[in-house]
Amino acid sequence: MGGATRVWTAGEHSLQDDRELWTRGQLVETREGASGAEAAKWGQTQRVASELTDALRAYELQPAELEQLSPPWAVSQIERLAALPWLGRALLFFGFFAMMSEISAPGLGVAGFVSGVCFMLFFWLQFLNGTAGYLEMLMFLTGIACVLIEFFVLPGVGVFGFGGGLMVLISLILASQTFVIPSNSYQVSQLPGSVFTLVAALGGGMLAMAVMRHYLADAPVLKKLMLESPEPEQATEPYAYLFGKRGVAATPLVPAGKVSFGDELVDVTSDGELIDAGAKVVVKEVRGPHIVVRPVT
Repeated sequence: MGGATRVWTAGEHSLQDDRELWTRGQLVETREGASGAEAAKWGQTQRVASELTDALRAYELQPAELEQLSPPWAVSQIERLAALPWLGRALLFFGFFAMMSEISAPGLGVAGFVSGVCFMLFFWLQFLNGTAGYLEMLMFLTGIACVLIEFFVLPGVGVFGFGGGLMVLISLILASQTFVIPSNSYQVSQLPGSVFTLVAALGGGMLAMAVMRHYLADAPVLKKLMLESPEPEQATEPYAYLFGKRGVAATPLVPAGKVSFGDELVDVTSDGELIDAGAKVVVKEVRGPHIVVRPVT
């Protein structure tokens, strides 16, 4: 149009009243950023100054008229840490690892607290990077609430657990990028990286959990951190008398629930299987106040 050149996104071009008069030129790639000279060439800036003195001269200012500002040391260090790409991935890994450690044992403990702190710090870092907002945090918290409802309020329904888990995963993906649905080639290229980061953190947490369970008891130093399961004849736990006894599931075990041993109703955890209410079970292990059962075959 008369030799004029403009740089627009696809969305900006569609808003122009005379868009049909413009001819689409070569795609301008800004994935790696743009220099001042390139911005001036595209008409995105008025002047380019290589030094501060050039900028002062262009606006007819004196150095004494300027006040140089710098952020506090603590703020600059936090922003520097937030810019490290590996830190967010590490927080996701430890968050998932601690979450799986908490799920593997009944009740709430240190692992659940550590998981919550890791995810909180992850969202905080992404908020500082400008990729996370209220939508992602609200979706994450809602997903966690749905999972808790599935475990403690409506066990066995399934929709709360599946839907809540899906919301948690989607919120973590959205918190790693600046868009919700990709609308251009750059965003499409970024989406696999966000998904890969989540899958790697989740898979790494699961692998670490499996390795810890398999080798921790035999490690020379770390085995002291685990309590060995007592033999039935050596057990001194308050529920040791239930070892080997059979009962009936009073509630679904998903994996936690209640089992009736005659007139006694006891909180138990299954050995990993989902057990329906009314099924016959047998106590296979007693660890302090924790009772592990399995279905009677």
